[in-house]
Amino acid sequence: MKLPLDEVARLEGRTMLALALGLTSALIGWLCTLPLGIFALFLAIQSEAAILRLEDHDPLPEAVRGRLVRLQRCARWSLVLGVVGTVFFLVSLVRFLWLYLSSA
Repeated sequence: MKLPLDEVARLEGRTMLALALGLTSALIGWLCTLPLGIFALFLAIQSEAAILRLEDHDPLPEAVRGRLVRLQRCARWSLVLGVVGTVFFLVSLVRFLWLYLSSA
């Protein structure tokens, strides 16, 4: 039986990148800089889909299953932080446009 360890390793990288982008977007989303939260959401959704696909795989070893559970938790945090960052970005963008249009 071939284990999907290379796919799990790629999934770990994608999930950690989504978590970093989500955290960054939640921290600086109110600055109206970049919509990083959207990228975090995109990566987190891809990670969730890959985790679900791997869980449907034949019986996985306990170590791989533990890694998938940890990655699923990270992906869900990435989703939450991505949503928070996106909302902060949109609120900041609306506030900027409101100030810009009201000063004219």
